[in-house]
Parts: sequence; C-alpha cells; structure tokens
Amino acid sequence: MTFLKTVLLSVVVQSAAAANFVPLTCNKAIIGCTLWSKKFGVDAIFKNRVVVNCGECITMDHPGPVLTLSAGIDIRGKLDFPDNYQLEVRSTMIAVQGEISMRSTKPVNGQPSLKFLMIGQNDQSFEPVAENAKACDGRACTVGKKVIVVAGGKVDSKYDRIPPTC
Repeated sequence: MTFLKTVLLSVVVQSAAAANFVPLTCNKAIIGCTLWSKKFGVDAIFKNRVVVNCGECITMDHPGPVLTLSAGIDIRGKLDFPDNYQLEVRSTMIAVQGEISMRSTKPVNGQPSLKFLMIGQNDQSFEPVAENAKACDGRACTVGKKVIVVAGGKVDSKYDRIPPTC
C-alpha cells in the first residue's frame, strides 16, 4: 500500500448517525472536471476550509510538492488525483461526502506518489449537505482530530501493479 502508506486513517462512526448518511444525488450528473489550479489556485497553504461542491469534479494539478489544508477539506463532489500524481497533502480533516479517486500504475517500491499527513490538535467537524442534512441530528458532525471521514461518500483507489514477492 505504498500509494497511501502515510495515511493516518480514522474513520469516525457517530453512533446511530453514521447509518443516516447516503450517497449524494447531486453527483450523479457530473460531466467533466475542472483543474484544482483554476478553481482554488496554486497557494501552498490554504487557511480556510476547502470545499469541492456537490456536482463538481476537480482534477488535482497543484504543483506541490506539499499542499497544506490548515482547516481541512470537505469533498462534496469529486476530487480526482491522476495516475501516479506526486503530492503530499497535509490536512486537519478530510471529509468525503462525495468521492475521492486515486490511481497508481507505478510499482510499489516504498516511495509513495501520494501522501496524506494528518495534522493539527483540535477536534474537527463538517456540515452534512443535501439529503444528509439531518444525519448528525441536524447539527455539524464532530469527527475528532486528524481524521478522514467517509460520510455517504466513496473512496476509489486503484493499484495496477503489485511487485512479485521474494
């Protein structure tokens, strides 16, 4: 799992509320993607929460090598990382209400192309959208520190080559 080797994954289940999340219907008609640089620019540090809107697709083209999301990212639409994309993403929280897609066809060699490093010491929360608006009893969903939460969304990661074992 070199591609996501440094991911600190802590999927938060909020008691009965977790069962209330469903996929967002506003993402069914996504056609085409916009480049990250066109939508968000090429700053290395984003101090405010980045939101990929529902029904929107963003293809990552940030020049890197590091992208810091100091207030996290809320993926309501789709965020696509192209094949073997080289980037280290540092974030306080990643909320996937829509879809995040990552691919790698490079051989696994201990050097990941894409790294996620979770940062920060404060509890994070996100606002559920559309049909999930009442999933956390009508309030923002508190998800904890340094978290990747999939709330009705989808994580699509594909690896085409796995090296032979010795």
